[in-house]
Amino acid sequence: MLKCADVFIGTVLSLLGSAVTSAAVNAPTNVSLSSYNMDLVLRWDPPEGAAAGVRYTAGLLRGRSFRNFTEDHCVNVSSTWCDLHPQTISPYGSYTGQVKALLGDQSSDWASSLPVTLDIDTVIGPPNVTLLSSGTTMDVSIRDPEFAVSKFKEVYNQVQYHLTYWEDGRREQADNVNNQSHSLVTLSGLKARTRYCVQVQVSTRNPRPSGVSRPVCERTGESDGAPWAVALLTFLLLAAILALGLVAACYRRSISHVLCPRDALPSHLKEYLLAPPTSAVKVWSYSQPEEVFHQVSVAIPQEDGGATGPTEPEAAEEEQEQEEEEQEEEEQEQEEEP
Repeated sequence: MLKCADVFIGTVLSLLGSAVTSAAVNAPTNVSLSSYNMDLVLRWDPPEGAAAGVRYTAGLLRGRSFRNFTEDHCVNVSSTWCDLHPQTISPYGSYTGQVKALLGDQSSDWASSLPVTLDIDTVIGPPNVTLLSSGTTMDVSIRDPEFAVSKFKEVYNQVQYHLTYWEDGRREQADNVNNQSHSLVTLSGLKARTRYCVQVQVSTRNPRPSGVSRPVCERTGESDGAPWAVALLTFLLLAAILALGLVAACYRRSISHVLCPRDALPSHLKEYLLAPPTSAVKVWSYSQPEEVFHQVSVAIPQEDGGATGPTEPEAAEEEQEQEEEEQEEEEQEQEEEP
């Protein structure tokens, strides 16, 4: 009898001990797994009545099989969140986050989040928008959000851009341009020298559209000119060309006779036209003046200081001159004789 009582008391004490142990470390609460631009972050609240010094270990479950569970992301940490995306994950995979509390050598049960499928459940951030104005048109350049895993267009190959634009200070009068498949959109027909603001949102096969971009504002330039004026100038130019063509067709023969006459000019008129021009102004020609040279005699002083007489060539020349003078005198005398 006493033996049975001892067994009963031992069983009760063991049950009480296990209850006290389990109550000492409760599992974390409000566990949630969220994704922003293809990342994975697990968050939770501390256990109810948790003692000081409680720490946590988090893990990631791929799919629904516990064989794909890893718990080496955040081990024995004091924070109540864990960034799980640095691990190799697929943008099309389904994931579940799990966390347990640690107190000394004791640990709680695993607390799990709801599963998350990245390409369906991730929250897509807003795109980046740049404006460039030219006259009364404005180009809107859209840059897709940057993902932590893969690239935006690799995950979502069908994208639609929705634009909202308005004059600065008149947000209630905004206009919309929806379902644009290109990342460069041109807004035309804007007012000249007016400041416009633009916001863009992206929609994909993800049930939720992206965030709305911050307003970006830019001023338009001068007017490009009235369209009717350009059309009028074009019409007048074409009309002038057509009129010239009709005139040329109607008076073709007369024009050809004027430009290419058949009658030849008289011969004397041709000679007159082809003759070289003459000038009434007398042209004086000047001959180059004749240069006059004088003979130069060079006297070479002798050693005794006296002057030398004429040289042999000079003496011969003097004799010849004298002979010529004598001959001329004889001729003159013969002419004077009767």
